[in-house]
Amino acid sequence: MADSTAGYLYAEISVSYSMKGNMKQSLAYGQKAMQYSQGNIDPESFAILCGNMGISYRRMGMNDSAAVCYQRGIQEALKSSSKEALAYLQNNLSVLYCEMGRHSESLNYARKAIQNASLAGDTIEMLSGMANEGICYAYKQDLNKAAQLLSAVYTKADSLDFTPLKLKVINYLISVYRDLGNSQATDNYLQLGTQLAQNCPPGSIAAMGIYEARLNTEITRKQYSQALKTAELLEQNTQMLTMPQHKLLRLQATCLAALGHYAQAYHKETQANALEDSVNHAELKKQLSEFSIRFRTKEKELEISRLQQAQAVQQSWAAIIVALLVAIIAALMIVLIRFRQKRKMAAKQTKIDLSKRYIEGMEKERERFARELHDGACNELLAIGLTLRNDNAGIQQAITHVSKLREELRHLSHEMMPPSFQYAQINELLAYYIDTLLKPDTLHISFTAEGNDWKCISPNVAAQTYRITQEAIGNVVRHSQATHAEVQLTCHDGMFCLTITDNGIGTENSGRHNGGVRSMHERAESINAQFKWSSSHLGTKVELKTTYAIP
Repeated sequence: MADSTAGYLYAEISVSYSMKGNMKQSLAYGQKAMQYSQGNIDPESFAILCGNMGISYRRMGMNDSAAVCYQRGIQEALKSSSKEALAYLQNNLSVLYCEMGRHSESLNYARKAIQNASLAGDTIEMLSGMANEGICYAYKQDLNKAAQLLSAVYTKADSLDFTPLKLKVINYLISVYRDLGNSQATDNYLQLGTQLAQNCPPGSIAAMGIYEARLNTEITRKQYSQALKTAELLEQNTQMLTMPQHKLLRLQATCLAALGHYAQAYHKETQANALEDSVNHAELKKQLSEFSIRFRTKEKELEISRLQQAQAVQQSWAAIIVALLVAIIAALMIVLIRFRQKRKMAAKQTKIDLSKRYIEGMEKERERFARELHDGACNELLAIGLTLRNDNAGIQQAITHVSKLREELRHLSHEMMPPSFQYAQINELLAYYIDTLLKPDTLHISFTAEGNDWKCISPNVAAQTYRITQEAIGNVVRHSQATHAEVQLTCHDGMFCLTITDNGIGTENSGRHNGGVRSMHERAESINAQFKWSSSHLGTKVELKTTYAIP
């Protein structure tokens, strides 16, 4: 048999014993039901089971255990979001606190139960909460409020034909109207109560409660003979009485004395005193036992607290050590990262310095080569041309070619000479370069310059920009087969940009595998500039970007 099935069966047996008034057996089977049901049934059903266990504990006078069961049930009800189960448990707590004389807390739980039952649409639990609220008012001697609430609950329960709720409130209605001096209402509810008691199982708690209310009313009205008959009914079922047995004996003694049966009254009083002493002694032993249990519990709690404190200290030291280790590791990581950054920066600076030295050497070599071209080859070609002019006219064509070669060499030597930025800015030099460039008639090159901060561009940046432009435009003229090229130069808001585009055939050589592009990359790196080169069948694009300081 599955544990959940066993749990349900034990719960049903527990409720059956509870209805018969056998709380000991009810509690035993309830504990078995809890054992088999925990973790095997849904939270709402487990919450109801906790409520039933709490009732058994309460009726055995074990109020602390009852409260623990109810609170545990409330936790399960909250897990399941069941308003019905929550209202049921809050009603049980209201009854418990009312019996313990803590009427304010009882009222609080009764009102919570009414609210949750109303939200759940549970009429019976809502009426039960109203009944508990009315009973609290009765104990607080607010009799008019109690009568109003309890009579409304009884009327509604009667219309629903719900006998358990009528049995719950009718005893208090009899007592309240009796204390208010309303004989008609008292007699009416006494009559209704007697009918209800006759329909209850013999010796049931509900029937005994009605007879207790009738006994108190009869004594109040000095109907002693009738009161003794009612007391005899109660005496036959002492296990189901809500009033202590010694109190019943004293009420019997009062009736007998009033009727003149003094010997019998004395005997009942003696029994009551002996029974009360016995009850008080048992209660004292119970209290001492509870005190011992609580003392041992406190000792265990104190020991647990000491162990927890020691563990907390150990955990604190462990946390401190871990924190220190983390801090040391973090510091080492920071030092390592900074060291690597410095190495990277040093490597980058070394690369830049090498590029600068390489470019400076290349510029010097260009200058030497240009000087040699101008002073050597160009002059020699000039001499050859003059010599040929003195010979016959048949060699005029050779003279023309030599002149053209001389002009190209002269232009090449001018290109290779380092530009001078002493008397002109980069925008002016590039404009002059584009304007005087030897190029095919089929190629048109446009130049635009935007900005006003040309004086802020350093000579080094200007020189490398000029050389990059020469290299890029040289590629356009020699290899691109383009019909149009555009050179754009911008200088504003601290950003200096060069963009060169053409509509040529492009090239498959890319990046640093192309000598000219590699040279442009190195020049860009030497001035800490961003360089981008892209080429496709639609043309080639060169971009250079760097920053400058604004005075």
